[in-house]
Amino acid sequence: QETKLGVGLVKGLNFLSRYHDVRWRVATGTKGGLALLIPKSWPIDEWGSDEKGSFVWARITIANEKIVIINVYAPNNQRERDELWSRLSNLFETGKLILMGDFNMVKQEQDKRGGCSTSLHRVERDSWNLAKWK
Repeated sequence: QETKLGVGLVKGLNFLSRYHDVRWRVATGTKGGLALLIPKSWPIDEWGSDEKGSFVWARITIANEKIVIINVYAPNNQRERDELWSRLSNLFETGKLILMGDFNMVKQEQDKRGGCSTSLHRVERDSWNLAKWK
């Protein structure tokens, strides 16, 4: 999840490495910072993050099934979120996918409290639905 993860905090995560593989993307200034903890019983085949710090991912194989796990910290800006969904759907088109994190959007206005209005606009809903999520 979004952690404002900095280098100092990464060193503090070492205690988790006994039972988990810890993958992270360090925050850029005050933005982003993500961690992904995968149990060691699920060996990581490959992992990475994007250059903007919007997501960190790991590809694992469990019982001969390939699964991609992605932790997202989506931008507050709708246009940038649309670009993120498009990028993610193009990067991870096939196989099983677990997508989690802070999407910075809500489906209904009643689900949100405080801040600016961020209801799921038709354009954004279409962008989300058009993503090649399999």
